[in-house]
Amino acid sequence: MRMNATILLTGDCNSLSEFSTTMNKFARHSEFKVVATLRYGDISSSSSIVSAIEFDRDDEYFATAGVTKKIKIFEYGNIEDEQRNDDDHKSEDGSLSYSDSQSGLERTEDKWRTPSLTNYGGDAGYIGRSRQNHKTKPLTSDSYSCLSWNSYIKNQMASSDYEGVVSIWDAATGQLMQSFDEHKRRTWSVDYSKVDPTLLASGSDDSTVKIWSINQHNSVCTIEKNANICCVKFLPTSSQYVAMGSADHHIHYYDLRNTKEPVSIFRGHRKAVSYVKWLNENELVSASTDSTLKLWNVHTNECVRTYTGHVNEKNFVGLSTNNDWISCGSENNAVYTYYKSVRSPLACVKFGGFDALTVSCYGHTTDEDDPSQFVSSVCWKRNSNTLLSANSQGTIKVLTLV
Repeated sequence: MRMNATILLTGDCNSLSEFSTTMNKFARHSEFKVVATLRYGDISSSSSIVSAIEFDRDDEYFATAGVTKKIKIFEYGNIEDEQRNDDDHKSEDGSLSYSDSQSGLERTEDKWRTPSLTNYGGDAGYIGRSRQNHKTKPLTSDSYSCLSWNSYIKNQMASSDYEGVVSIWDAATGQLMQSFDEHKRRTWSVDYSKVDPTLLASGSDDSTVKIWSINQHNSVCTIEKNANICCVKFLPTSSQYVAMGSADHHIHYYDLRNTKEPVSIFRGHRKAVSYVKWLNENELVSASTDSTLKLWNVHTNECVRTYTGHVNEKNFVGLSTNNDWISCGSENNAVYTYYKSVRSPLACVKFGGFDALTVSCYGHTTDEDDPSQFVSSVCWKRNSNTLLSANSQGTIKVLTLV
């Protein structure tokens, strides 16, 4: 795909150097290739929304979670091996397709099996190759909303759910290690500090953000707001600062050493802020149900750029960043990817039934749209061209930017 050069000449690039860098990016990358197709939920289910996809500390494994009340873990290296060696499963678009409603990506007995964690009394496997399963303790938790891996303790993962519970899991054994249940309503977001592996933040419909320590049973800090909290993220270089997106249309930025007032409030969205992600320690990206993404300078409080092209009016559609790349889902059942310097999307991938159609965002043709389906989660593999995406039918696509 050749990018329309006029898009780059509308004030997006502030200098000749930035223009040159941007043109170089577009010359090298133009579209996504579908590498593999996986399943999160039962293929017969009308709704298997994947609320979260997250790579672990070393990008060896990724976990998926959503409304089927299961956390499923996939070993990424096995997917790469199958792409190279197994032509029997290739579809017409060159992708690999697997489907199993019980344990995610599952092969024959002499092959590997990807385990699933469940907090609903079902089987819990181990990360890696097939081993003897054991049972988790039956719990009453509901659908999952968010996942976060510990960046120091490899097998430790946190989840948030619709009952307001924040849970800590040992992903190697499937055991529930700890749970926090102070939130009074649905918890939308959970995030481990990348600097202090003992700290977590969670945000809830009860209009609070809570800071937790894995060494204590009760929360160590509570920030009360006047609107539902949709997302919360620690600053990646500090455990003392958090950004939170709210139903009041704003992003609130707090220093945890003094939570009486926010350090900054970023105003500009017209509807609820559903996600915040750090592009780097100085720049923050937000997503809103006003169908825009915004890039913010944390030090000046300025909105540097607004990104438009995707559709997002009512659902959580996911947001992920990777260096200068920004990706999100859309309510037209597609994934959109933006480059930091350009307000229009570089490319998108259209989900069509169980198979995805890779398309250009400009003048493309697609399969007939199903208005009830949407892309619900995305996640970049760090410092790579690989993007994971999933939709409301429970289909997971492994994509490569080419």
